[in-house]
Amino acid sequence: MGDVAVIFGTQRCGSNYFLSACRRLDGLLVLGEMYHRGGAFPFQGSPAQDFEIKQRLGHILQKQFEEQAAACFDGFRADAVFSPDANAAINDALVKFSHKFPQKYFSGLRELAGARRLLFKIFPEHLDLFQILGILKQQRPHVILMLRNPLDSFISFKKLVETKKPQDMDTTEIKITFNKAEYFAYKAGLATYFSAIRDFCADEWIDVSAVHYEWLHGGEAERKPDRVRETLQRVFGAPMNVAAAAAAPPSFRLQDKSGSPAEKVLNPNQLPVQPQVLL
Repeated sequence: MGDVAVIFGTQRCGSNYFLSACRRLDGLLVLGEMYHRGGAFPFQGSPAQDFEIKQRLGHILQKQFEEQAAACFDGFRADAVFSPDANAAINDALVKFSHKFPQKYFSGLRELAGARRLLFKIFPEHLDLFQILGILKQQRPHVILMLRNPLDSFISFKKLVETKKPQDMDTTEIKITFNKAEYFAYKAGLATYFSAIRDFCADEWIDVSAVHYEWLHGGEAERKPDRVRETLQRVFGAPMNVAAAAAAPPSFRLQDKSGSPAEKVLNPNQLPVQPQVLL
């Protein structure tokens, strides 16, 4: 089966751009939030394309784990055509199976990739930490930690919540009321999540790479896709070439063009005084 890398990040960490840039690479199956509690999100470009991936995965799980799948796949039909009802049925089946049998589900994803390398992401709201560490111990994927200054990611997320609209909306004009206690609770949760993964992997001799948002998006815009490709080469320890039929490199659009955090909040006097880092 193909080699697997998993991105561990959180909302507003830059993972969507990273995955978009990875889609140009040859011999790599790039998926999205496959353990999401609301359904699997392969992010293949359209609901119909996502449905096809999910159907194939469901069929693999039924074949590999017939007994366990029987309890989760009540409304699933491997020959169903795309429709809202069929999509809801496969989502329900995959959510049940992935959270009841997270490691068997991971094995199904490996089978789905076949001979290709596989990349997808897991966020802390998808699985609890105990489940994540169990996957790491048994499946031993390459680990990519997607890191961002926690103050920036917190403010960016709060702005996104404020818009109640898609994530590609310009939020420059929005200012939030900053709650210091809420922020430090948020930061503590991230620190626990990332530190536990990093420390567990060190103890288990599992390969870990860190990608910092500030590094990826600093400097010349045209270098960003190359930085992603070079990162994947280090992760997999093999050349990662751009596919002959690859689309143009994805563009990165800064949603918030404000400068410092003080320009993004209504009460800058409440912002932390000390520099904010995670690891």
